[in-house]
Amino acid sequence: MDANEVENAYFYDKFVNHYRSIVGTDQPRAYDAGSYLTRIEYGRASQIPGALLPAKVELKCVGRCVERMAEADPLGDEPPPCPGISSNPESYPDVPTDLMYDGTAADSDCAGMTYYPTFFTTDMLWDIKTYVSNDGGNTWNPAMQYQTKHGLPNPDGTIGKTLWFDYIQRMGYGDGPDQRLPVINFNGEWLDNQVGACGDSG
Repeated sequence: MDANEVENAYFYDKFVNHYRSIVGTDQPRAYDAGSYLTRIEYGRASQIPGALLPAKVELKCVGRCVERMAEADPLGDEPPPCPGISSNPESYPDVPTDLMYDGTAADSDCAGMTYYPTFFTTDMLWDIKTYVSNDGGNTWNPAMQYQTKHGLPNPDGTIGKTLWFDYIQRMGYGDGPDQRLPVINFNGEWLDNQVGACGDSG
């Protein structure tokens, strides 16, 4: 709530993982390994009785698989869903799939590997869509879409592929034709690690 008593509500989803606990009884314990914002509701004037909700933002998160990142035009073409992570771990090169445990006795991958919680997510932000409503949220009219594109560059060394924010592109909606705006690129530069080694006088 802001100084004018206008409310904004934030909604989150979470990724639940398990680790193996051997204190007392050897058993899996659930914990929240990661979370992400899914929706924001804007502008409810709480000081006015019967005030209606005028605007919202929806954030869509999807699996961070190589198949989805291969789509050349994510704003124009929705790619198919990612393959299952348990059966296709190679599709998720920057996700620590060896630390994922579903909490069942059948999941033997947990044995001897995950004695402590680890924090990560298997998803990435796919798009952000904004909406306005004239009837308190019964119907929503799209206003703007922010489409992201990610990559998995492989830096020199032993780190391996890492999720990279490649670009964002916007689509505007209104009474006339939809307006597709130019891409905004995020270009990177490879740099040496800045952590000094033993004996480094620099």
